[in-house]
Amino acid sequence: MFSKWFPKNRNQELTSSSANKRIKQELISSSFPLDFSWIKTDKLAIGAMPKSIEHWKQLESDNFSQRFSCCYPNEHIYAPIPSHWISQEVSLPDHRAQDILRADTLIRALQEAKSMMNQASGPLYIHCFAGQERSVLVAIGLICILDKMDLFDSLNYVRSCHKKARPIYSQLDLLDQLLKDKSWYS
Repeated sequence: MFSKWFPKNRNQELTSSSANKRIKQELISSSFPLDFSWIKTDKLAIGAMPKSIEHWKQLESDNFSQRFSCCYPNEHIYAPIPSHWISQEVSLPDHRAQDILRADTLIRALQEAKSMMNQASGPLYIHCFAGQERSVLVAIGLICILDKMDLFDSLNYVRSCHKKARPIYSQLDLLDQLLKDKSWYS
């Protein structure tokens, strides 16, 4: 008699309410301004994935017209990238460890992001889904390469600019190993 009001399985109810809660949070977060941080003023910024057309417009109002994504393709579920933007992406794993970060993948990400920064197309926006791990790793690597900073100084610098920075330590260790061989970025 009461089955139409109560789920047969308590887990079904929890899953459904968890999904609804997550969807509500995402909708709310996409209605707020995009929170990003300048790492190099008017040259490089990092943050979360733009989730609405308003987020892309906000970035454009700050003179962005190019972005580098560290996300996996299945994470691109929000507002599409404006067609006039220059866009590159290299999928890097986050704390959910879809894959182990490979040296060649990190090198490719750093080389492509560096190449975009060297273009005269305005500042570069680097993002991952949450703007805490993958984009931070790439920014730290770029600062090491471009400003000839060691890893720990670069890490401290990026953290001072971007309070949400939470890079994965095993990935920082890989970056540190890669930076010792200057042949791939000199």
